[in-house]
Amino acid sequence: MISVLEAMERCQKGPLMDVKDFNKKLQVKLREASAKLNVKLNLDEIIPPPDVADAVFEAAIDFGAEIGLYNQDTSRVLQFSREELIETANTRKAEFNIGEGKDMVTIRARRFGDKNLPVRMPGPAGVPITEEYYVPLHLSYAKLPEVQGIVPGCLSTARGFKNLAATPAEVVCAMQEAKLLQEVARRAGKPGMPLGEVPMSAMNDPGIIAAYAPGGYRATNSLIPIQVYPGLKIGWHHLNIAAFAQAQGIEIWGMAFVVLGAFARDPIETAIKTIAGELALLSFTNGNLLYSATIPTGAIKSYKPVLPTESLKFLAKTRNMNICLVCTAGAIFKACTKASLYENALMAFAPSVAGAAVVSFGESGMGTIVNGSTGMEGKIVCETAMAAAGMDDRKEANRIASNVVNMLMQHAMKNPEKGKTFPECYDVDKVEPSDEFKQLYAEAKKDLRQAGIPFRY
Repeated sequence: MISVLEAMERCQKGPLMDVKDFNKKLQVKLREASAKLNVKLNLDEIIPPPDVADAVFEAAIDFGAEIGLYNQDTSRVLQFSREELIETANTRKAEFNIGEGKDMVTIRARRFGDKNLPVRMPGPAGVPITEEYYVPLHLSYAKLPEVQGIVPGCLSTARGFKNLAATPAEVVCAMQEAKLLQEVARRAGKPGMPLGEVPMSAMNDPGIIAAYAPGGYRATNSLIPIQVYPGLKIGWHHLNIAAFAQAQGIEIWGMAFVVLGAFARDPIETAIKTIAGELALLSFTNGNLLYSATIPTGAIKSYKPVLPTESLKFLAKTRNMNICLVCTAGAIFKACTKASLYENALMAFAPSVAGAAVVSFGESGMGTIVNGSTGMEGKIVCETAMAAAGMDDRKEANRIASNVVNMLMQHAMKNPEKGKTFPECYDVDKVEPSDEFKQLYAEAKKDLRQAGIPFRY
């Protein structure tokens, strides 16, 4: 591992390179790394063989040492040695505490078939939410008995200001988010509950740091996001937030964004590139938690490449590192539909079997619809993750996941559902789902049980 200041110096003295040349090198070396493995995935298997996962992890270390991270602010490459990446992989914490008082939870690294339950931190992650519904919508997640923490949506306005990036309004919204989310925790009877990937209402350094001002988020109850941009790109922003987090003792919520079908053509390449970027990120942030999402290039999610990619990344890391991994569920289908509940369950199931330490998100409409997600999506994610704990038969897990995929696709084709927003399917004052939504949830859960998900209740 290296310090933030060492990373800064390397960003100033590393190889000078045009971004087009870096992109070309990345693509060439990624294809070479994949070709050397000489392995293929059976996309009908949601959870891949362990030996493939191990090979991908080793390839990721070699690729990360060869390619590094590209600093867009200096046009230089932040390089790492193979030994530094291996040291990073071998020195992560296998567990840590987050939250306060009775609401503190211990996040522990899990492995395939682990009987320990994942920590449940769902939420409308990144969903645009108006100030009017910000508290009740989040409370619909936080008040659930299965929920131990939440990940918030983006506050679209605050105190009459529209949330505009890199303006004072972004700072105002980030600070207001912190106050409102802690009010949510208090009203849910869980005042010390963990708050993940916060703030969500700010992208720039001033807003992110302002959210930790007195009365805002605290190191003891929150995790701060630092994510490598697509194409293994970073900027001074990443080092600034890493330095702030280390100074304040805040655990990071880390990730390397990789788009399946862009620089990385298939699950193998996507996994290699993602893990390489994550190890590089951890090397200067000293983080102990990573979250994962496979982003397809198309508007419609194809589950065959997406789910095996997610499972491959989880297996590769849980088998070769003691690190806490976050599964991020979600749906392209809108809220208050069976399709959304099926898809959220599906996206939580396979990663939880493969070793997710935390299950999170649980949203609808690709997270883009204003006020478009509800606590019921979070509930199905939590229940599915709990059901997946202890499942150690890869063949059986693949059978169940395939059943759910088939059920989801058949349902979506035969029964197109319009969907609803939060105020349309909840009693906002009582923060309770409508009778229609409760019935729909019960039916969807029955269908998922018949598909093989062994719900605990």
